[in-house]
Amino acid sequence: MANLKISPLLKISLMIILTVLLFVSFYFIKGPFLDKDTLVKKVETALADQNVRQLSRILTSSNEDLVIDEENTKILMDYLQKNPDYTQSLLTVLHEQSRYYDDDSSKTGKEQPRIEGFLTLKKNTNSWLPDNYSIEIDPVYLTITTNSKHATLMVNGEQVVKANEVIYEKKVGPLLPGEYKVEAKLKTNDTDINEKKQVVLWNSDEKINMNLNDEEVGLDTNE
Repeated sequence: MANLKISPLLKISLMIILTVLLFVSFYFIKGPFLDKDTLVKKVETALADQNVRQLSRILTSSNEDLVIDEENTKILMDYLQKNPDYTQSLLTVLHEQSRYYDDDSSKTGKEQPRIEGFLTLKKNTNSWLPDNYSIEIDPVYLTITTNSKHATLMVNGEQVVKANEVIYEKKVGPLLPGEYKVEAKLKTNDTDINEKKQVVLWNSDEKINMNLNDEEVGLDTNE
């Protein structure tokens, strides 16, 4: 059988088609190619407009176990709306990280400036495709302890677990940063005991004690 010869023009055409297919595939998988400044501007606009849907589509998680959706993004958005100073700090560091890629520091491995510790503008380099940027958020965890066997532990109205030991501990997460309502319920023969506590998860994980037979509920912060 004679060898099939491909003309130079056909080779070029095939390469163009392959490149287009790569671009289209990447677009549908990762979304449109956005330069870093446009991406940061979209975050700024989403926060200003309180657009939960847009922010949830922009953010990516550094932990594959955390699925970012509108429900948990609203928790983050609500907390930032109550604390505008934190919002400004996050935007400041994103702009600083954007400038980081404009100078030679990004080539020398110099550590990026970070404020608040969990939001990072990342550059994703591909030899075939244009550089793509993403904004990655680090999740947080909440550890709930109780000395009440059979106590039902809840976070934001949803049951997490029912304690099956007198000294019980449950690690909840990964979660997006924000403010959460922790609740412990215990039914006894005489009465129903119900304890509620607000906890802020921001730069670090937290540990909260829900001891229903104590007068106070203690909150410990991991340094």
